[in-house]
Amino acid sequence: MTETVAVRFPVRDVPGAEGGRLDVFLAARIKGSTRSGVQKMVGDGRVKVEGRPGETRASMRVGPEDVVVVLYPRREDPPPRVEALTVLYEDDRLLVVDKPGGVLSHPTDKVARNSVTEILKTQRPGFEPRLAHRLDRETSGVLALTKDSEAARLLQEQFEDRRTAKEYWALVHGRPDWTETVADFPLAKEGGDVKVRQSVSASGDPALTEFRVLSSGEDASLVLCRPKTGRLHQLRVHLAHLGHPILGDLLYGSDPGLYKKAVAGTITDADRRSSGAERQMLHAARLAFLHPTDSRPVTVEAPTPSDFLGKMSALAVSLPLALCLLTTHGWGQGPPPDEYGDRPPPGFDEHRGPPGGGFPMPPEQTALENGVRQLESAKASAGAGLARLSALKELYADPPDFDKVIAERAALRMELAGALQGFEAGTVEYSAALKTFHLAVQRHHPEALRDGSGPLRPYRQALKGFEAFSVRLRSVLDDDEAAFKEAEVLARRDRRRYALMGGGVLAVLLVGGGFLRFQRRAIATAVADATERATLAARATPPRTVSEEPGRVIGENFRIEKLLGTGGMGVVYLAEDLTLRRRVAIKRMREELMQGGGELEAFLNEARLVAALKHPNIVEILSIVKEPGVLYLVFEYVEGKSLREWIALQRQLPLPGVKSVVHQVSQALDYAHAQKIVHRDLKPANVMVDMKGVAKVMDFGIAHQAQMTLARVTHTNSAGTPAYMAPEQELGAASRGADVFAAGVCLYEMLTGRLPYNGPNFLAQKMAMQVVPPSALVPTLPRQIDAITMKALAADPAHRFASAGELSQAVLSV
Repeated sequence: MTETVAVRFPVRDVPGAEGGRLDVFLAARIKGSTRSGVQKMVGDGRVKVEGRPGETRASMRVGPEDVVVVLYPRREDPPPRVEALTVLYEDDRLLVVDKPGGVLSHPTDKVARNSVTEILKTQRPGFEPRLAHRLDRETSGVLALTKDSEAARLLQEQFEDRRTAKEYWALVHGRPDWTETVADFPLAKEGGDVKVRQSVSASGDPALTEFRVLSSGEDASLVLCRPKTGRLHQLRVHLAHLGHPILGDLLYGSDPGLYKKAVAGTITDADRRSSGAERQMLHAARLAFLHPTDSRPVTVEAPTPSDFLGKMSALAVSLPLALCLLTTHGWGQGPPPDEYGDRPPPGFDEHRGPPGGGFPMPPEQTALENGVRQLESAKASAGAGLARLSALKELYADPPDFDKVIAERAALRMELAGALQGFEAGTVEYSAALKTFHLAVQRHHPEALRDGSGPLRPYRQALKGFEAFSVRLRSVLDDDEAAFKEAEVLARRDRRRYALMGGGVLAVLLVGGGFLRFQRRAIATAVADATERATLAARATPPRTVSEEPGRVIGENFRIEKLLGTGGMGVVYLAEDLTLRRRVAIKRMREELMQGGGELEAFLNEARLVAALKHPNIVEILSIVKEPGVLYLVFEYVEGKSLREWIALQRQLPLPGVKSVVHQVSQALDYAHAQKIVHRDLKPANVMVDMKGVAKVMDFGIAHQAQMTLARVTHTNSAGTPAYMAPEQELGAASRGADVFAAGVCLYEMLTGRLPYNGPNFLAQKMAMQVVPPSALVPTLPRQIDAITMKALAADPAHRFASAGELSQAVLSV
């Protein structure tokens, strides 16, 4: 009798499977199988349902408590490549392992022992692992399993609902001509003689992946991959479609015959080397999800395998800083405990030595990792602004256009002042995190510090670079201010403007008082005033940066966890509501706001009105906390990205996503307008979009009121964001029509990746409606969207959509 291996498939592990046919359940559960194939297995007596006596039929219905057992013949079952698997994270419900390349996630009819589940059963007798997701045989890295069926169901639902976050490293052929790109290509079965092969097809299922090139050699590149959907072979097909297949990918490489050889067992080592690598160079580096017990965030990371690093070295592909750290010191990371006491934290195993070789990464080191990424990103962005400011400085002596130079400088200085504030706050937090990590290493593994080349060295070097950049940024701003004053740009511009205005008045008198010229002059004066406001704001001293230490409790109830970001109005932190045990966002308002007297009270009154707004698409204000000299606003925490970040990431958002965001934002605006509250500062930075696609509008009325208050106490006269302000708002009047205009600007930016008006004379451009139609910039857009956008951006409020809801309905009809 042929020896078999029994593989159990609990019905509860697949949401929605209960009540369905047995053959449908197994065809969906067993990778690469079909209903006809399953029916043959049932007919051969290889399928049983535990606890259900009698004949097993393909058409029988399965219940939620059923467990289907499939018997696979062991014919020539190869031995496992490894005897034990490295555990990255484990608790009473979860087990996350580091899957080696070449090992299956689960058994098939040809291979059983060389699979993760069978290796675990051998490693842990009596254990029944349940896969939460799968990795291809040749893919290495993070693989999550559960210890009970309910945890499996909850975790699988997160994968199906796209509530998990995954990052892969891929070594690909060639050097992409893009640094970042988004692959939005539907996938379907190809239909050839290779049943598992997928291809890009307009009739396929939606598939979306974000790619970023991390480094390149002459013939290969390292690419960071973030899949946003979970289609079969998604990363491999998308990269091949972009012209850069993964090294060692036999199925989607340049020679499809290699895959058939591998299936037939006739492939040689030389064949594999001709594909670029001995195995597929794809590594699941990071997985983030919510714990099925209490929904706390869990992030697990796997070290880069030696064959992957060896191939990078052979191809002269350098390691980025983040990957160097992940390779040298990393590690999986589970939910950090509240405290360690005398026990070593995760990753400091007293029996196995300091972090490394796949052991869990300490939470202290996680904070440093995040800090490096955030500060490097901020540094790159600010560096580009510094270069533009330096080029502008050369024009101060003889500006070709005074207003254009002044306005562009004002915008740059505002941008760089905000960047400086955020960078200094981030550096303070990073320095504190470095001290915490140093103490943990010193306490549990002092030997790692003796030769000076331990895990702290790259972090210290990074800190020196961040501190030096802060000094440079402030110095450049100071030098620019001195050069601007020395060139007397403002005084020279004013003398020229007065001369022109005097000539204009004389001309009007000579002609007899023509009204048209008066109107044009009025617009020009308004433009100059707006430019002057921006200039004054830019010349204001950057706000002093104050950083809250993690662990500090605000208002006796909100404990600071980490810095989230900065803006012109203050600094935002992630915190925990100690009473309700939930995460919140806390904005520490700029200290100048507390000097506002009656203006401060007006701001607080506006905040109280906004706090009364309760809508699923509005970020709720939960509390207002006043402490000596400082004011905090406590908001609902939205885990996701701002619309500004999504646009920066994808450049042009897909039309279905644009429709969804516009509809949700419009619902929020209509609700607030019904309560007689106008936003006045709607822009992508004030819209959060979570991983489920839910959009929430922030800062209703508050940002505008805070800007007005700060403008008065800092002796500037700037409120609002010119690119998004309706013409009437720039001239001092704002109503719900101004919010509709701002929504139109957001719509244009989501569709095209750019603003409709580029300044510096925003008001004049808006009044003349100097807008390039979206379809002229993105030819794939329907022409219908042009008319909708132009109506939303109409200079006359009477010609716009009467409400945000009307704008939404028009967009949804496209």
